[in-house]
Amino acid sequence: KLNYADAHGFALVLVALSFVLLCVTTLLQKRQERWRQTGYFLRK
Repeated sequence: KLNYADAHGFALVLVALSFVLLCVTTLLQKRQERWRQTGYFLRK
């Protein structure tokens, strides 16, 4: 049985995980764009 504190902590963990996931995907997209640019320059 979940009490209020457990549910609140679980919600906080979910929010933190989604925030971390968002940051990671943003960083990966920026890195991919940078790699694409450098690859484009290297192929020139």
